[in-house]
Amino acid sequence: MRKERGYAGANQLSLRRGNRSVVFRAVWTLKRISRIELAAKTGLHPGTITHIVDELIKEGLLKESGIAETSIGRPALQLEINPELAYVVGVNLTRDSVSAALIDLSGQVSQEVSFGGLQVRSDNKYLINRLLQSIEIILEDASLAGRNVIGIGVGAPDRDCVTPLHKRLASVSGPNGPHEEETLGEIIINRFELPVVIDQNANTLALDLQYFGDLGSISNFVFIRCGFGVGGSIVINHEIYQGNQGSVEFGHLTVDTRGETCRCGNTGCLELYCSLPAITGRVAANLGVPAPSLTVEQIAAAYNDGHAAVVETIRDVAKYLGCAAVNIVNSLAPEAVYLGGPLGPLAPILAQLVQEYIETRIYPTLRGRVQVIGVGQPVGQVRGAAMLIIRNIINTGTLGFGASPAAGSDTSKAG
Repeated sequence: MRKERGYAGANQLSLRRGNRSVVFRAVWTLKRISRIELAAKTGLHPGTITHIVDELIKEGLLKESGIAETSIGRPALQLEINPELAYVVGVNLTRDSVSAALIDLSGQVSQEVSFGGLQVRSDNKYLINRLLQSIEIILEDASLAGRNVIGIGVGAPDRDCVTPLHKRLASVSGPNGPHEEETLGEIIINRFELPVVIDQNANTLALDLQYFGDLGSISNFVFIRCGFGVGGSIVINHEIYQGNQGSVEFGHLTVDTRGETCRCGNTGCLELYCSLPAITGRVAANLGVPAPSLTVEQIAAAYNDGHAAVVETIRDVAKYLGCAAVNIVNSLAPEAVYLGGPLGPLAPILAQLVQEYIETRIYPTLRGRVQVIGVGQPVGQVRGAAMLIIRNIINTGTLGFGASPAAGSDTSKAG
């Protein structure tokens, strides 16, 4: 019998699974904790804690890791997750590169491989071969080291670029000749026979910020990613907001009603002024150098050296970002706005300027309560992709892949 949404009760089994996930998530988040502290943190009865912890230790998900001195009573045995019980391959695919890494259950990156010079739009076959090769290298090394790999998480480019990857993109020839084209998820799963979850780069970076960000476990934040376009992600109550298409289009917020015409058909879209090509193009013109040869490091150095035209350009970029941020903050009231992507050292510069801009323009009760933070994350992209798999373990307290990822992500399973 179908359960009506909002009226489904909890039976004994679902309640037990829920308690188990609460316990494992608490240990994962707090890193080291005693049984007594777990009972206090979760509100569960000490007897329930003991039963669940014993189960998780028996299954290898938790382990005891020494004794902590206490001021009162006996020293308490500490618990922590067993990060080496299983591993995930995290993959980050951009328009011109692919990176992969092996990541344990704690998020520790143990090895990486990357290939550049790819073209998502013009040479899908070469890109897919490189992507498969990067995964294969990681899996071979993991097998030689005796590591148990349980899944593959993939972060892919922004929506207009990733759509053909989620749909039909590659003709595959088998022994009987060409057959129906496959999705990216199908290609990976048919090759490696492991669960695969695919989501957009902005969402995977948001996952990395959620679990490993400098501000700790904040509940609500927005991530604006400036790359080839301007993408982003919204996290509400620790969950990525997927909308009805799995992404948000910050790049197409209108920031200049009399501005240039965007490829989407609108005018004055944010990405026309704040995407990486837009920034490098304007600065290159200021410096009299070819845009393709200009790096974000050189732009940041010119800004810090006080080059007048560069300073003016970056402040102008920050104004447009600030305009978008004001609308986002007034609408969602997040605790933080992260600003990142392939901005490198430009990210903190722009974040500071955007912070100054929004403080005088957001709704008065929000002023001083929203932090704008520039992030450049060397391992965040592949680690965030791995979290597409690992978060299911955190949220269920089991290595099984029964819990579905958030709606909107492209998911495949082996078997």
